[in-house]
Amino acid sequence: MAAFLALAGPKLAAAGFHADLTWQYIILFGAALAIYAISTAAAFLIDHPLQRLLHRLPV
Repeated sequence: MAAFLALAGPKLAAAGFHADLTWQYIILFGAALAIYAISTAAAFLIDHPLQRLLHRLPV
């Protein structure tokens, strides 16, 4: 969060957006939701099919 605001903060401030504490929490919550969605998609779209494929292989 600090890195994002350090990199994007000056550009956002120049555009008239000031990330006060409320916006920081909203951005943090959105980032957490995005990470959860990406990890869930990876589990269902990559890991589960790969596990089923590996269980079918003869050992």
